[in-house]
Order: sequence, then structure tokens, then C-alpha cells
Amino acid sequence: MTDNGVIKSNSEPIIFESLIRQPDEAEAIEAETLEFIDLDIHQVQYLQTISEGWAYPLTGFMNEMQLVESMHMKTVTDALGKRHLLSVPITQHVTSEQKAALEKQSKIALRCTALGDNSVYAVMHKPTFF
Repeated sequence: MTDNGVIKSNSEPIIFESLIRQPDEAEAIEAETLEFIDLDIHQVQYLQTISEGWAYPLTGFMNEMQLVESMHMKTVTDALGKRHLLSVPITQHVTSEQKAALEKQSKIALRCTALGDNSVYAVMHKPTFF
């Protein structure tokens, strides 16, 4: 039945692409000038989980629909409509003041000053707030 495509094999490996890449010089200069969110260490760990592909199909922190699906269905749906188990919501919290200041921005840098440096770890494009 597997040979005829009736039953799919669950043992086939699924390889997900890492989202980590080195920015070019222009991107690095731009990232340093962007408004930023200061992450805590816990959020940096979530950022690493997302960027290394361990939270597939997420390509960033969850949006509102992904959050609701994760909380109620314990899944997240990918672009092809396939559901993936993901029972832990992975969102980035901000204060009301940060939301007001950042919601008009098309790009926001993510930094973690708690780790002792002021490096930009990632840039969020077209962030959504809810």
C-alpha cells in the first residue's frame, strides 16, 4: 500500500532550512540604525529555536492566528495547509509604549543587552502587533 501511495511512510526524514544567514554590509549598517526590541535571554532562546528550524513552520515569532491555533489546536499550519504539532506559543511580548512606538515601523531590530553586548541578532520585517 505504501508503494501505491495509499499510505505515506512516517519514517521519511524532513529537512528544514535554517533561517540563519550573515547579513551583507549594507544590511548590517541598516540594522544598527533601526528601532529595536531588547530581548530577554528566554526570548533569545526562542529566536534561536525559530531560526534553526526547530519550530517549523514558523519563520518568525507567531502572529495572532498562529497563536490562537497553537493554543486551541496544539498545531500550526504551514503554507501548504499541512498541520504541524506545536503546542508551545512562541511570541514576542512588548509593552503598550513599545507597541505604540514600533507599530508603524517596517523593520525592527532584535537585540539582547542582557548578554553583555549590543549586537543585532535578527531583524523582523513587517512586524504585526496584537
